Amino acid sequence: PSVSIIIPTFNRSNLLKRAIESVLSQDYERIIQIIVTDDNSTDDTEKVVKEYQKKDSRIIYVKNTKYPRGPTGNKNNGLDYAKGDFIGILDDDDILLPNAISKLINVYLEKGYKMVFANCLRSDNREFSGKSYGKSEEVSYKDIICGKYEGEYWGLFHRDLLGGKRFPTDTWGGEAILWWQMYKKGPGYYLNEAVRIYNVENPKAVSTKYFKFPEKAFLNYKYILDFYGEDLKKLCPKRFIK
Repeated sequence: PSVSIIIPTFNRSNLLKRAIESVLSQDYERIIQIIVTDDNSTDDTEKVVKEYQKKDSRIIYVKNTKYPRGPTGNKNNGLDYAKGDFIGILDDDDILLPNAISKLINVYLEKGYKMVFANCLRSDNREFSGKSYGKSEEVSYKDIICGKYEGEYWGLFHRDLLGGKRFPTDTWGGEAILWWQMYKKGPGYYLNEAVRIYNVENPKAVSTKYFKFPEKAFLNYKYILDFYGEDLKKLCPKRFIK
């Protein structure tokens, strides 16, 4: 299967170089697109990406002019250009480990799961950034919404699961609202290995800015209750109450 990797970016050209290099160094031969979606940076991001384009025709540079500016709108912009059978979204301050994509695709080829994710290593202490139970296993919709897997992971999803759906753009970091819709279509698979370096030392990370956008952060919870409240009540009432 072919793979499209989306790298959303904004004013972090130095970090972006590392992210791009980590995708270019993957051993999987069917990476057909590396889509850098720029949320209208004011630094030299465009120049940096165009230099990479001279070396590799798979690199696509697009500016986000269609969606509201912000992390989710910029990711949506990238999704609009993705043509691969599988899609992965890599933040511009993170790094894929060698063989990351081939490891995940091999799970699909061997087991048939269309949502495959694995753990990450924290950049500060090289420990897993997501909950781990010491084994690879199937992951159900209940597992996901009830919080069995919490933390930072990285994975690929089949484009068929996405359809025309996109991330909500009026939230701040409300990615789970879309991921959970995909899991309602069938189980995924967790690979108990690290495939990404998760940067926890970046002061401009999206996860550090929730307090600056309280209304948008609030909407994450509202939408989760709107869309998944009844399922939470039924499957994990304590989680619903929380």
